[in-house]
Amino acid sequence: MVKSQLDHLFKIKDLGQLKFCLGLEVARSRKGIFLNRRKYTLELLDVAGLLGCKPSNTPGDPQIKLHSKESHFLKDIFMYRLLNRQLIYLTNTRPDICFVVNYLSQFLSIPTTTHYQASLWILRYLKANPGRGLFFPSDYPLQLKGFCDSDWASCPKTRCSITSFCIFLGDSLISW
Repeated sequence: MVKSQLDHLFKIKDLGQLKFCLGLEVARSRKGIFLNRRKYTLELLDVAGLLGCKPSNTPGDPQIKLHSKESHFLKDIFMYRLLNRQLIYLTNTRPDICFVVNYLSQFLSIPTTTHYQASLWILRYLKANPGRGLFFPSDYPLQLKGFCDSDWASCPKTRCSITSFCIFLGDSLISW
């Protein structure tokens, strides 16, 4: 119905069901739709030279507190910024790395070796399960649920609060 109306207005060409677009892999079944970026993640690990590394269980090292002047400044800022940009693109299907990636984005102007090592830690975490993504089941109730969390004045530098949220439609995460 929608396709025929669009075709009438814009003369579109139906290429069939979507399977791969802009690095996004789409898998359909009777149970629902699964979105991931497995190929993109493996290419990212390959470029960084971490395909053979030991995987990590967490997206960040809980023992490291990142500040702007706790270690030596990076000589090649471009590599840190490029890696961070690629990780931001990956957060569209990996909400589990959003917090750490966004936190590391605060140090794009003057990154240090500790920040770069934290970025590599995220890659080690992605190595553990490169095909993880978002699943949207076809048989869920249309119920909207929202959750939020905040950590008052937790930033040691600015004493700003850190807040996060997630919105679900049924059992599907739709915004974070």
